[in-house]
Amino acid sequence: MLNSVLASLNDEHQPEAEEEPAGLPQFISTTNATAPSHEEAPFHEDSGAPVVPAAQLIAALNKPDPGVGGGNAAVSAEVADDALRAVVEAPGNERCVDCGATAPSWVSLSFGVIFCINCSGRHRGLGVHVSFVKSITLDRWAVHEIECLRRGGNMKFAMFMERWWHPESQDYDIATKYNSAVAQVYSQLHKDPGSDAHDGTIRAMLQAAASESVSPQGAAVLTASKAPTEWVKDEDARQCQVCGNKFSFLNRRHHCRRCGRVVCAACAPQGNSRPILEWNMKDPVRHCRECFKSPSINWEELE
Repeated sequence: MLNSVLASLNDEHQPEAEEEPAGLPQFISTTNATAPSHEEAPFHEDSGAPVVPAAQLIAALNKPDPGVGGGNAAVSAEVADDALRAVVEAPGNERCVDCGATAPSWVSLSFGVIFCINCSGRHRGLGVHVSFVKSITLDRWAVHEIECLRRGGNMKFAMFMERWWHPESQDYDIATKYNSAVAQVYSQLHKDPGSDAHDGTIRAMLQAAASESVSPQGAAVLTASKAPTEWVKDEDARQCQVCGNKFSFLNRRHHCRRCGRVVCAACAPQGNSRPILEWNMKDPVRHCRECFKSPSINWEELE
């Protein structure tokens, strides 16, 4: 198991306001979260967020590891442990990127961010086409996956979103955030290690993505997944991922068919069911209370 001994975020930096150029949707902000000298730097250099030193990662991955045949090959648990420790010890990665919980141990390779087990269920609910989720401690890792995570980081993602995303309401959920045009452009740039996109290119990409579709909150979103959500494994959740109560012989595990999280009966009672037609589930299936609340259930009694 990895031990997260991490530095604190420096949140004292205040971005300077800049004039919004014409032509960008209202919810896309161009406020620069970095110094002006970074404005024309490539994407993988312009965030100003600290990244894991490449030499530290390479040293870990260069350990003898029989059977490793390239970037797509899985590395041994020992080698992955050393390499991933270098990633999770980067400043900003000591807390969940979404809720701020300490010691996060799950990641999205799509965005290069680290989050807690509760938020991992919400990421799985987005579908692998939006957020590809892995466990730092439970899954096997390939060289290219570790390198993909190294290029990212919670601070880099947060600074990009702070600079470019300006939702009409701050009351948004994870789905709105990661389906937004800004997050999807970030994911596209993050996945390309050779990306040299500058501000002008990023603005053009945002305009193109935003023109596809716009949510009620003003954030461009993609079409919902037509594939069922991958369930969180029972062994990965010792407590309800909604209320936090520990599972026991009496407090049994259930899966929300919508988001895939492991939940208790109070958070997903048997009668809290409905079809998921977009996934071709025509019969009612169990939902957690965060994905659906049946009007026929007295939720106050359960709470």
